[in-house]
Amino acid sequence: MRVGFAIGFGALLCAVQLIGGPAQVTWQPLYEPLLPLLFWALGLALGLAILGLLWRGRFAPVLLTAVLVAGAPGLVMDAEAAHRYPNGGAYAVTALPASRIEAARWVHDHSHPDDVVATNAHCLLPEKAGLCDARSFWLSAYTERSVLVEGWAFAPRVVGQPQGPWVPFWEPALLAANDAAFYEPTPDVLRALRARGVRWLVVDRDVRLESPDLAALAPLRFENSRMAVYSLPAP
Repeated sequence: MRVGFAIGFGALLCAVQLIGGPAQVTWQPLYEPLLPLLFWALGLALGLAILGLLWRGRFAPVLLTAVLVAGAPGLVMDAEAAHRYPNGGAYAVTALPASRIEAARWVHDHSHPDDVVATNAHCLLPEKAGLCDARSFWLSAYTERSVLVEGWAFAPRVVGQPQGPWVPFWEPALLAANDAAFYEPTPDVLRALRARGVRWLVVDRDVRLESPDLAALAPLRFENSRMAVYSLPAP
C-alpha cells in the first residue's frame, strides 16, 4: 500500500507542477514570491491531516513516505526546465551561441588574470525603454576575468530590491563611461577606462554595433560573425 501511495502521491505532485505552467512573479507585494510555497505547504498540511484522520493506525509510515516523496517535483521540474532551456535550466537563461563563447575564450587565452574586460552586453534581453534585465554574466564566466560593468542583478546591493533584476545600475556615470568607449570613443574616454585597468573591449554586435571610430583608436584583435575584441594599449 505504501508503495502505491508513494507512486500516486509523487505522480500527482509532478502533474500539478507541469500542468500549472510557469509562475508570473511581479514582486508586488515583496513577499509574493513566497506565496506559492505557502499555498503548497498549506495544501499538503490539509491533505496529510485528512489522511491522519482516515489512517490513524498507519499514519506514521504514511507521513514519512509523503515527506520523502514531496521533493520529487523538484527533480522533474529541473529536468523539464533543462530540456526547455539547455543553457541555465530553471535560472536566468542567456543565449550562448558559439560566437560568444569563441570570443570569450579567446580573451581568456590571450589575457592576464589581472586584466579587466569591458563590454556593451549588460542585459539578458534587448534593452527597451531604459529597462534592462541585468542578469547577463556570461562574459565573466567564460573569460574568467573581471568585467568593469556586466550584468549587475546579482550584486548584494541589488538583491531584494522591489524592481528585481530590472533595477538600474547604481553608478550611472561609470556605465555611461563604459558604453561611451564603444559608441562614442575618444582618446580621453579610452584612456579613462585604461586607468581603471580595462585591457579589452568585447563588443556584441547583436546588442549594438560599435562606432567605426573605435578601430582607429584601439587595435581590433579578434572578430567573428557576431563578436569583436579590441585591445587598449598601456598608457
